[in-house]
Amino acid sequence: MMTPWLLLALAWGGQASAEVQPRCETRVAPEVRVLVVGNSYSTDHRLSSRLQHVLNASGCFGSSVVVAVTRHGARLRELDLARLPALEPWDHVFLQDHSRAYMEGATRAALAVARIQAALRRETRVRVKLVETWADAAASPAVRSRIVTHHIETAERAGVPLVRVGQAFEAMAQAHDSAAEDGVRWFASDGRHASVAGASLYACVLAREVMGAAPPTLDLAQCVNWLMADFSASAHTSR
Repeated sequence: MMTPWLLLALAWGGQASAEVQPRCETRVAPEVRVLVVGNSYSTDHRLSSRLQHVLNASGCFGSSVVVAVTRHGARLRELDLARLPALEPWDHVFLQDHSRAYMEGATRAALAVARIQAALRRETRVRVKLVETWADAAASPAVRSRIVTHHIETAERAGVPLVRVGQAFEAMAQAHDSAAEDGVRWFASDGRHASVAGASLYACVLAREVMGAAPPTLDLAQCVNWLMADFSASAHTSR
């Protein structure tokens, strides 16, 4: 039996306990509303809460709403459109597909994206973007290339921007994993899902998309370091 879709909603305003740099000097909007659709990759380590933590700390928005509609192992083509929350208008919608979706071809994936986009068409200011799902830690160069090509082609055929989360994973892994034996690990023990650091990186990449050109370019490594420390401290304080 198929596991029901999990709906996780978070809505609150205010500042986090420490500043995240760079920071908006002036408020961009009184509120920002973000929808994330995907699977466990977009749920692990409270991704929605981490994304909202960065947005609220940035000072770009008076408050933020982050909603995640996910189901473990789900593909975008399986999404029940009736389960999309009727909280509108969305400012940003991020669509994250299954890590094996590249095996089914870009045409099928693009149709799934277009189907979701059509359901959201009534919302005039929504920005739908495709998330580039990262490759497994042990994936071969050939598979990594196929996954990148798949996402680029899917985004082009669906006519939506591509958010390069997978590229960020690759760049961070090359910069940090090989630096020392005890370097940062971006993957969980299964080599597929994100670790706490990986989920923080994912959240920072999405935050950079939401914040746009308002602040200076968000440094991902700096954001991850801050988020891992400040989010854990805030969670501990709130208990």
